[in-house]
Amino acid sequence: MAQANILSVSGTVTQVASPASVVVNSGLESDTTAFVFAEKQNVTLASAISVDAKVPTWTAGTIAAGTNVSSYYYHSDKVGQGGAATYISTIVFDTDILGIAAADGTLDASDVLGAVGTTYGHNRGFELGSGSGSDSFQVLIDGRTLTIMNTTSSLSDDLRIITAVPEPGALWLAVAALGGLGLTRSHRKVG
Repeated sequence: MAQANILSVSGTVTQVASPASVVVNSGLESDTTAFVFAEKQNVTLASAISVDAKVPTWTAGTIAAGTNVSSYYYHSDKVGQGGAATYISTIVFDTDILGIAAADGTLDASDVLGAVGTTYGHNRGFELGSGSGSDSFQVLIDGRTLTIMNTTSSLSDDLRIITAVPEPGALWLAVAALGGLGLTRSHRKVG
């Protein structure tokens, strides 16, 4: 079964296993580190999912029912209630990003893609375009690299990143190409 993956993380983000909870002030907190984890993988959407940024225009839209997707969750929650913490992160995926849920309502509505066994809270979205201290994210031109800059204070800042699932044909093509290289290499050793 094909599955999308995180290729790399950098900056203030660390990849972790799915936690028991991402409710604000529930334990997955850090003043210096944000967290990203895989949620449901290789899921066919039973109904359309609303997102705050969707390819190719990166404006609000929906990902159509019947689309095969994988989901990832970015969570930043500073320790305690006082002060603020800023996170600057980059996450690279091995397949294209189809959409991002960033606001409270789209995060809540897309919780069907959440990790089994993880409790999700409310009031966890990014403050997009709300003046000083607003949170931001950008998908780079390759369609697979996400850069994030956000500041948290009393509430967490979370994103759900929805990616394409690799086509099984593309996976077999890659395996066949690697196998062909191996045969060529072994043939050269013998001859």
